[in-house]
Amino acid sequence: MKKILIFLFILIFSSCGKNENINKSNDSNLKNQSISSESSSNEKKEKKRLEYKHDNIEGYKRDNSIFIDRMLGDYPDNLSSDSDEPYNADELKNLDYNKNIYLSALNIRIPDRCKLYSKDGQYVVDFPKSDFYDLSINIKKLFKDGEKSEVEIKTDLYKFSDKETYNSGIENANVVQKPIVLESEDKKSTYSIIENNKFSYTNIFMATPTNVLKFQIVEDKEKSQFSPYIMADLLSTTYPESEDFNMVAKSFKSFDKKIDLYATEKIDMDGFSFNIPENMKKIQDSESLTVFENQFSGKTINQILISKIKKDDDMDLKKSFNQSQGTQIPPAFISPMGIVKEEMVNDKLFMKSKVRIYTEQFSLEGEKIAFETDDYFVNMILTGPLKNTNKTQILNENIVNSLKFE
Repeated sequence: MKKILIFLFILIFSSCGKNENINKSNDSNLKNQSISSESSSNEKKEKKRLEYKHDNIEGYKRDNSIFIDRMLGDYPDNLSSDSDEPYNADELKNLDYNKNIYLSALNIRIPDRCKLYSKDGQYVVDFPKSDFYDLSINIKKLFKDGEKSEVEIKTDLYKFSDKETYNSGIENANVVQKPIVLESEDKKSTYSIIENNKFSYTNIFMATPTNVLKFQIVEDKEKSQFSPYIMADLLSTTYPESEDFNMVAKSFKSFDKKIDLYATEKIDMDGFSFNIPENMKKIQDSESLTVFENQFSGKTINQILISKIKKDDDMDLKKSFNQSQGTQIPPAFISPMGIVKEEMVNDKLFMKSKVRIYTEQFSLEGEKIAFETDDYFVNMILTGPLKNTNKTQILNENIVNSLKFE
């Protein structure tokens, strides 16, 4: 009996030892699997890490010296991609301007996924590498801070921008947009556009209290053409240290069913007439500015602004057109987008450009046209929701085509 008990005891003990070894083996396998899984996950993260062109350009280094932690107000964006991926191409229309840099007494917002590089006192805002775009923004001071007075800077801004535009040093350069002055209550800027076979170079010159900053948006135009959107946002987000930031609201909802394409209601103005949709109502009427708009649930989704400038010896069509480019018409900031074109419409010379209107309640996108009558230079801004640019374009064409002159 004792022998049997001893045998059973040995059998049970040896079985427990085997189970313990099996459990240890299982634990070891689980740990190995966990390490392998973590390693695989880290590899995936490494693969998805954002890459930047200027990391591999000799002489450039990442530079955080001019970043400041001072974000005034929200600037709405329309992003769906993950923060560890490059921007989608369409996202370049409404980026996340969540970083703030400070240079020559000017506050500048740049997109969140961009990196800042410097070389020889100049800066580059580099966008993440992507198969769908090749974009960067060069920033440089035109002279030393304080070398010229604020009055000199503003007075000579056009001269500086003209010189920089026509002496760019860009190979095979073609100036497709001569410098245009943009003047609002709190800042004065100019812009010009250069192209060669591959790239577009959108130049923005901003007068600061101490200097002139040149922003140059460099874009591979064979891949994408979103510089006009970035230009408009740069103009609306930058502000001198002594001024307040312009609050901006944007809606990315589709108002597709609320946009009436049929311009059937005739509007008579002094020397010309045009048609608008019946759902657009006059909300402002004065000698210098008339405004029509269409609202839905308290939101402005279409707007027409008509400004008239009395003819005199110091004014011509181009000057009148430029006068409301980048202008603050309270409470709206009007920002141009790209090239200004000259076209003949109904045997009359028109100037045209894409524009955006930024306000605290809404942001709209469309175009601006200018023409002359017997007594006035007239500027019309025709805009609609950011989400429905195709319908806005059709409506704008219908309104322009309805223009008649006495």
